[in-house]
Amino acid sequence: AHEQGWDKEAGLEVEMLRFDSGKALIEGMKAYKWVLAGCGSVPTVSAAFGAPFEVVAVAGDEAAANAVLARKDAKFADAASVRGRLVLCPQGTSAHYTLVQWLRSLGLTEKDVKIRFMPPEQALGAFRGGLGDLLVTWAPYTYAAEKEGCALVATAADVKASLPLVLLADRQFAAENAELVRRFLTLYQRGAAVLAAEPDEKVAAAYVRFCKEWAGRELDAATAREDLRAHRVYSVSEQLRLLGDGPGSLRATLEGMAAFLAAGKAGDGGKAPELPSIRADYLQSLPQ
Repeated sequence: AHEQGWDKEAGLEVEMLRFDSGKALIEGMKAYKWVLAGCGSVPTVSAAFGAPFEVVAVAGDEAAANAVLARKDAKFADAASVRGRLVLCPQGTSAHYTLVQWLRSLGLTEKDVKIRFMPPEQALGAFRGGLGDLLVTWAPYTYAAEKEGCALVATAADVKASLPLVLLADRQFAAENAELVRRFLTLYQRGAAVLAAEPDEKVAAAYVRFCKEWAGRELDAATAREDLRAHRVYSVSEQLRLLGDGPGSLRATLEGMAAFLAAGKAGDGGKAPELPSIRADYLQSLPQ
């Protein structure tokens, strides 16, 4: 959108900041003074208590990009084969949530396995070096592991665990600049619609260039296509349905994540985090 000049057309000056994780993004809110952000739902819920932000859109879903992996030829298809195994996983993340949901699908809990919590890059390196029986992580580490011969056991999508990616707005900024928030969301959806209409090869090529120039990460075309397929993007009408109430809604999903995070703090007397406020009105004036 910036290269096409659409932001100028919308009367916006957009500066993009990069954070290594949702946790770092949330923690950097005050220091970097961002007013709009894309973030995973697990860090959004874990930081929501007292945080000065609100959910204004649902960018997509990363359930197919979070996965449980094993070494080549290892078989982990039932509870008996998984019980007691050592799992490497980043704590309090979408990968950790994926692990819990996968274990639940087998009739197990975290207490039935041994878990070594570590950041994703460190976990991949340790797994590569022979530590652990299972690795739970997200893209692009999942792709790196598969290229090195690891076997895909299951994704979050396989066990019906939704992992929404949400757009957040600084609550005070949004209250004072509602029209700017709507313009930004219009710009965002314009870009998403154009990408959805382009051939996969063209979008993948743009994504490869973006990753190199902005994120400093080398990505080949095949991995780019796989990563794009693994991240579903929602239309405005789909987002509005998710921002409503009832089963399958964003709120219902976030409530499940809050319960997951509370269970992890049970030993410390923790309670479920307070959910962030969810606003659908910014999207309602956009083309459906």
